[in-house]
Amino acid sequence: WLTYKFAVPGAAGAGLDFTVQNKSGYKVEISPDGRQWYERFNSWNDTPTVRSIDLSFMTGSMDELVALKTIIPPADKEFIVADSGSELQREQCRYVNSGGTVTYKLSFPNLKECQLEFMVGNAYAIFGSKDGVLWHEILTANKSGIDSEPFQKDITWIRMVEVTDYLNPTGTVYVKFTSTDDKSRNNNQPAYLQRITVYGIYQTNTIFARFSPTLAGNNNELEIKQITFRQW
Repeated sequence: WLTYKFAVPGAAGAGLDFTVQNKSGYKVEISPDGRQWYERFNSWNDTPTVRSIDLSFMTGSMDELVALKTIIPPADKEFIVADSGSELQREQCRYVNSGGTVTYKLSFPNLKECQLEFMVGNAYAIFGSKDGVLWHEILTANKSGIDSEPFQKDITWIRMVEVTDYLNPTGTVYVKFTSTDDKSRNNNQPAYLQRITVYGIYQTNTIFARFSPTLAGNNNELEIKQITFRQW
């Protein structure tokens, strides 16, 4: 692959124009630090073709909230820092009984704004924290309208919540998931978490752009004819 580094101190927005020729496909990934990478383009061109992508989500622009990470059990283990009483059921659902909790640490250095989308069900309660010590309620089933209807056993709901207030200076937010004591509306079923999707906007002084073929092999090399970085 080929990686470029661009300085963007004080920029309000940024974009990348490029002309690439490639027979089998290529992708362009963007990073605020050369470690966290996000795919922004994936295509193929057997003839030189000019393409453009917007990178303003790296400079603090509020125009686009970008999906940064999707976390699905059991692959959520790498983000769990405390677990008391959770268990996997139905393959990709993490259930938590009353009194039990599961705590996630989500770290995205240089993150400026953050929202979390949850796929959850039954009598859930979710808390946010900057340090994993002082917790604030951000979402509960009995305060979410339709979730409070009776007999909603194992029905999955999608809930989006703003957690920027709980983002600490290192770009980390802690999330605690638990089950409320009142499970009567859900046929006494414990709360479960099926997915967390992290959305955000970065504020960084440097943007990295990485070009690479989508397939390995000598016939899949890409040729960059021209590249122009723009900032404003």
